Amino acid sequence: MKRADVVVCGAGIIGAAVAYGLATQGLRTLVLDGPDTAKRASRGNFGLVWVHGKGLGMRPYARWSLASADLYTDFTAELRARTGVDCGYRRTGGVWLTLGEQEFAGHKELIARLHAEAGAEGYRAELLDRAAIERVMPGIGPTVAGGSWSEDDGEVNPLALLHALHRALPAAGAERRTDCAVSAIRPVPGGGFELTVNGEQLGCERLVIAAGLGCRPLGAMLGMAVPVGPDRGQVLVTERIAPRFQVTSNLVRQTPEGSILMGVTSEDVGEDDRVDRAGIRQVARMATTAFPFLAGLRVVRSWGALRVMTPDGYPIYEQIPGHPGAFVVTAHSGITLAAAHARLLAPAIAAGKIGDELAAFSSRRFENAQTLH
Repeated sequence: MKRADVVVCGAGIIGAAVAYGLATQGLRTLVLDGPDTAKRASRGNFGLVWVHGKGLGMRPYARWSLASADLYTDFTAELRARTGVDCGYRRTGGVWLTLGEQEFAGHKELIARLHAEAGAEGYRAELLDRAAIERVMPGIGPTVAGGSWSEDDGEVNPLALLHALHRALPAAGAERRTDCAVSAIRPVPGGGFELTVNGEQLGCERLVIAAGLGCRPLGAMLGMAVPVGPDRGQVLVTERIAPRFQVTSNLVRQTPEGSILMGVTSEDVGEDDRVDRAGIRQVARMATTAFPFLAGLRVVRSWGALRVMTPDGYPIYEQIPGHPGAFVVTAHSGITLAAAHARLLAPAIAAGKIGDELAAFSSRRFENAQTLH
């Protein structure tokens, strides 16, 4: 039987980041990547490293997102040094655009509440009027009433990040297997776990389930109901144009190559990750309302993908009850949190205990919830 110190089920951004972090802790790490038919959130991501506006009612999430963003420059530099892959990370700062006075009024209330919750710690976001937005993102439409700005936001090429993590795994001493189907997970008397993978038996001392929507069936093999469900987002991509925006935003961003990404929707359609006309019209309408000049550009690509959502949208980091050494890791913001997952969460898992500072992310907070997102 092949054995490893730790097996990570899932090789998307979250699983790969955790696995990379575990390998750099000196653990023999085996990463199980699913089949090509898997619903892969990592390959349909908008690519924001976004701190802005996050954490209302969950102050630990606001801190956690900021901690990850603060680590991102060094984290992506380390990946580039190991692999030669440039992830395209830029901490540009971000503008949250609002369309119409009513939306702007609600947004001002959100920012005020986030500042109030932060208290003496402070919250690094400030309101912008229409004129201030025009100075940093020229060409806004008449419906843009205002918004807010955070210096902490940025963007990354999500496919390059995933590629860099996959290349970094063997460089750090980890092994990644592709096209893996896990049919059974069993605790071993005295400690550790055995997995049946494509008919083969694998053994490990620690186990991390970080398989997106696959966390639900895998967690069930050890008696844990992992409360995750799908939420579809659709994105449009235009032809390349000369540099227009030096900052990113919640509605559009310009890649270093010149394309404009427009998005995204939030749709409760089960596990249907297809593009449809209604969703694409919604994306185009919001983007061209914010920036009318976009209506004159050619669209060259579109896609749909499924976010992995918990009922409140916040992560789950948890040791599976009754199974020391087995952990569930899931979050819809895997891009933003990649650096924290590798640099902060992985060492905690390697030590065998998720610390009290992450206790707010236990699934026990859903014990009285009636439905999933």
